[in-house]
Amino acid sequence: MLEAMAETRPVFPRPARRRLLQGLVAAPAATWMARARALAGIDYGARGPRAATATDATWHDAARNRDVPVRIRVPAGVSGAPLLLFSHGLGGSIAGGTRWAEHWASHGYVVIHVQHPGSDESLWRGAMDDGPAPSRTGAGRDALVARLRKGMNLQAFLDRVHDIHFVIDEALRQRAAGNVLAAFDGQRIGMSGHSFGAVTTLAICGERYPGGKSFADRRVRAGLAFSPNAGPEAERAARFGSLAMPMLVVTGTRDGDVVGTGASPESRRATFAALPPPDKYLLVLDGAQHLNFNGGALQNRDAAGRHYTAAVDAISLAYWNAVLEGDSQARAWLAQDARSVLAPADVWRYK
Repeated sequence: MLEAMAETRPVFPRPARRRLLQGLVAAPAATWMARARALAGIDYGARGPRAATATDATWHDAARNRDVPVRIRVPAGVSGAPLLLFSHGLGGSIAGGTRWAEHWASHGYVVIHVQHPGSDESLWRGAMDDGPAPSRTGAGRDALVARLRKGMNLQAFLDRVHDIHFVIDEALRQRAAGNVLAAFDGQRIGMSGHSFGAVTTLAICGERYPGGKSFADRRVRAGLAFSPNAGPEAERAARFGSLAMPMLVVTGTRDGDVVGTGASPESRRATFAALPPPDKYLLVLDGAQHLNFNGGALQNRDAAGRHYTAAVDAISLAYWNAVLEGDSQARAWLAQDARSVLAPADVWRYK
């Protein structure tokens, strides 16, 4: 349990300990924690040393006669790396999660972005080009929401979870064939996604549905849900109470309803409350809105957005390191030092 780690501290070799103490003596009180992490070689928010180019492909699922676009990031020089999947939100594409994937890949993770036809950008692209600008007029926003809602249905959900099962199947097949995906470790797979992608993530990780129905993929070892929705309070215990694998929930205090699902900042945080320990984490960023978490660049250009990005970069990487790499130092950092990258009003919890 992480609570027990409150009494632990990282152990450094003697030379590193000497440098650490020398640095701390010279450091102002406000910066001593950042200096300590830097001297110890721990900076989860910094971009990693590995270059990773993105390769796009379309994989065909013959069993469903369905094409699934993917974007694959394989860091240079890795072998036996964990694999992370990212599922975009409603109306998104393989560009979803770009910021997070670039950070994870730079630290040695193989990342596959999955695009879900039927609940992707095809809902609006082209048809909206001649209409009012969604970002500028109420009529434009209403038209965009109406189109997006056409992708909110049971079939779209089923397509999504089966897309993920298929992509894991195909990635493992290509790994066995010795192509570029031979770099990942089939025993360490993480699932992540934003909004509808968070719904997909929770389903793959073990959420239960009426009658005890599950779409879990046992090959996935951990999940990260950006902007999930816990749904009606009366259903939460049955839906999330048996989800055993590690899970990080990320949301914001202004992460509300964008397409009429009834989601609220409170219901997004409630997902964490319904999850059983151990290895469950909650990050709530003060002032962050829904699109701050889709992994794009446009929403995070101001000072607040840069803070949200830096916090997610650091905490998500430490989380993946802890639960997929078995990194005890990352686990201790989550328990002891994660608040060092957060603003005073941000919330960080774990159980």
